[in-house]
Amino acid sequence: MRVQQLINTHRILKLPKNPLILINATQSGGFQAWSKERGLGPYNDIEIHLENFKRFCLIDKQLTHGVSKTHVRMIRHFYKFLNKKINQITIEDVRRYLEFYRTTKAIKSYANLLCSLKRYFRDYLHKDYLVESFEFPNIEYIPPIAPSDNDLRTFYNALPTMRYKALFLLLAASGRRLHEVLELTKSDINWEMRMILPKNTNKIKRTWYSFFNEETETILREYLQTRKDNDTRLFTTGTNHVGQEFKKVADMIGIRITPQTLRVWFACKMGDLNVPDRYIDAFCGRTPKSVLARHYTDYSPERLKRIYDKANLKILS
Repeated sequence: MRVQQLINTHRILKLPKNPLILINATQSGGFQAWSKERGLGPYNDIEIHLENFKRFCLIDKQLTHGVSKTHVRMIRHFYKFLNKKINQITIEDVRRYLEFYRTTKAIKSYANLLCSLKRYFRDYLHKDYLVESFEFPNIEYIPPIAPSDNDLRTFYNALPTMRYKALFLLLAASGRRLHEVLELTKSDINWEMRMILPKNTNKIKRTWYSFFNEETETILREYLQTRKDNDTRLFTTGTNHVGQEFKKVADMIGIRITPQTLRVWFACKMGDLNVPDRYIDAFCGRTPKSVLARHYTDYSPERLKRIYDKANLKILS
């Protein structure tokens, strides 16, 4: 009866797919779970628990959908690694997992993991003692280097599909973050002004009106004409798939360009075209820092459009 209730709850909540395929009741009233790959258990309704943690991130902490999903993914991997119940976790368990991560992942990935663990244990479970002794690593700042215009064109021509070509151009022409572009729907585009409408503003990231040039409009329209689905999303792909596709191209041609690199290129290029920094920040969704930028600058769509068009940004020509 208890197993059926969990299955019904899983269907009602439409929880994300996971490898857990066999569920049995345990003596404690919880559940024993296994995966196809390895014996991963025991968990107590772990997917429902993680779904509630995701809602906490979204509602209580006002985090974005992407950040909330990342936190859930990190914590799911944490439990799979330890193979323990929630109430059995100790400081040494957390230390052992962080030690494993530190020796196998980049320092930034380690910092992101620690952020997820603190968000989960400190903020959600109120078990501060499990993570309070762990400090964030010092990450050396490496100034970004923007790719050349020729490198951008070479990379673009090597992309395999119209979808990724359109995505590449929209990222380069707008200065938007990857997750912001992937969250766009077709109705978020004002074709007459070649403008991306702002959405999903939160306390961490902001978006203003962004724009794209004529060459991007041409390719984007061609891509949408190839679509046969009724999906309202502008791009029917995800962050991981984009990263994998960009990496394949980078390995093939020897030029490394990422969505973040395109954002750097946009900011540098607009600076070269004499666009003031405060407007570049607005296009990129960065919060104005100076008094002039914050209180005495006009960020109306019409003015931003004039500034963007005057720059005459080109990517393919």
